Amino acid sequence: MERVQKEVGLRLKKLREILDLSQGKLARILGVSQSAVSKWEAGERDIPTAVLLKLKQQLGVNLDWLLSGEGEIFSPPKGEGNITPEIVDFFKQFPPETQRKFVEFFKDTLAFLSKSSQTSSSQNTSLLKNNS
Repeated sequence: MERVQKEVGLRLKKLREILDLSQGKLARILGVSQSAVSKWEAGERDIPTAVLLKLKQQLGVNLDWLLSGEGEIFSPPKGEGNITPEIVDFFKQFPPETQRKFVEFFKDTLAFLSKSSQTSSSQNTSLLKNNS
């Protein structure tokens, strides 16, 4: 059981680092103390069920990944409804500098995907012309 706690703790730390959060900031989001987060990450304590649910609901964490290491870190959004309010609420919890980094990352990613899509489309057009 102790080994499982340590592995879960390491995954929690990885999640926190991916989100660029300090232990204190994650603690505030979850409504717990920084020392509780520290003990979970060190594998000294189990993460309470209520906190697991907050990780899932507020940060979109895939609990299968957190508890077993299987699957993706984040759960895919459910349904086809408007998730914009969820995204905005999630985004607002980060400091302005982190928000700017997110925006730059998304702009760069979208630009890359757009170029990739255009390149693929023009290659397909060339292939069609050559085969005619």
